[in-house]
Amino acid sequence: MLFGIVNITYSKNLVCNRPNEIYACGSACQTECKTLGEPCPIVNIKCNDDCYCINNYARDDKGNCIPIRDCPPKNNQ
Repeated sequence: MLFGIVNITYSKNLVCNRPNEIYACGSACQTECKTLGEPCPIVNIKCNDDCYCINNYARDDKGNCIPIRDCPPKNNQ
């Protein structure tokens, strides 16, 4: 009797067509205005294929990549 294990990996064929976005293999956490300066709570074993904001940009509450300088100030209570 023969046994075999097949590991099939499917990659996302994402098209990152929103402004200031690129397709990359990166962190499990996106750069977001609401979490700027906070460490990602997820430790990656391998990178994640996804659409990420370009350098110096972060996602706003609508999911758009905006310049970090345009992120609303955080309320530190």
